[in-house]
Amino acid sequence: MAHALGLESHAVTVACRRMGGGFGGKETQGGHLAVWAALAARKTGKPVKLRLDRDDDFPVTGKRHPFAYDYEVGFDDSGR
Repeated sequence: MAHALGLESHAVTVACRRMGGGFGGKETQGGHLAVWAALAARKTGKPVKLRLDRDDDFPVTGKRHPFAYDYEVGFDDSGR
């Protein structure tokens, strides 16, 4: 972010909500979103919050792959 804004690293403060999940990678996946917000904040002179919905977040942050499941179900006459 500092590089994108032409600042020294110590001149940048980032506030980030807690990131959940247990598989790692979250601290780097959103880096480009932080840069977009920083550039918009610099341009407007106002704080910027970027929050993507799931339909945008999945393809933008990546590292998720499609999946499919095949399964069979059986039951008896009582529905069990």
